[in-house]
Amino acid sequence: MAVTPSALTCRPSTRRGVALLLVLAMIILIVPVAVGFTQRAVLANLEQRLSAQEEVAGSIRAELEAGPLQTWLAEESGKVVLDLEAKTSRVEVLNESWRLDDCTYAVRVTAWDQCGMAPWSALTAGSPLRSAVPGGILERFDQAESVSRRSEPAGLDQFGIDPFTVDHSALRSAFPPPDEEDVLSPGAWIATHPVGDSGSINVNTSPLPLIEAALTAAGRSGIEVIIAARLEGRVAPLPRALARENQVSNSHQAPRLVGSSASWAVRIDVRVGSARRSWWGVYRLVSGRWECVQRCVIPD
Repeated sequence: MAVTPSALTCRPSTRRGVALLLVLAMIILIVPVAVGFTQRAVLANLEQRLSAQEEVAGSIRAELEAGPLQTWLAEESGKVVLDLEAKTSRVEVLNESWRLDDCTYAVRVTAWDQCGMAPWSALTAGSPLRSAVPGGILERFDQAESVSRRSEPAGLDQFGIDPFTVDHSALRSAFPPPDEEDVLSPGAWIATHPVGDSGSINVNTSPLPLIEAALTAAGRSGIEVIIAARLEGRVAPLPRALARENQVSNSHQAPRLVGSSASWAVRIDVRVGSARRSWWGVYRLVSGRWECVQRCVIPD
């Protein structure tokens, strides 16, 4: 059988075409797998880095609590006198940021005086202090109280619970942000850990309407002395009439008026690179030392 030249020249071309098709098929199969491996490696690396940054953030929080925060609570918190126009008992304790090894760090510590808020028990009992709390806060309080059925809540977590599930959005909004004073967050208005059976109202940090409501609850006057001191930025002395009233206020379910606080709620925000973590803690003065009686993570 004779072989024509055209047949001889076609066979190598055909083999090359088949080879190209095989290579293309391999590319189609291998590239997605390789990309998948690369993406998983990148994600694993990012997750590992984020996990490490979150661990560093937690360590920074612990150092802040053991050092600067303890110092502020012990040495400065009792001297706080807020402006008379202050909407809440918010105090900025620390706000710093820096860069190290191409990583951004930021810490912020913000405190709210629990004695600068309406006590949970007073709001439950229908006290005149309800008039000093914004309507939106009272609605959330009434809902939380009806669900919890407790005279004292475990904390702000009560504002994220309904009869069937946990509302993470509601829970997150219960914690006041660090950079806003006039906010509708229960954590800025309602004392979950008040001092005393009927609570205490700090005349140097409480909003003026709350002080007036506390005086009304006790059936007393004396706001002028407090206003004069606050306007001058000095610690307000408690008038004698108020001091005597304090001794019997519990019988009337009226909060006790005080000049400094033994209970502070503190929000700590830490940023390390891409990791951002926030915590809420309540600190009480116990036997001369400030102790954290509750801590919870603020959801993202």
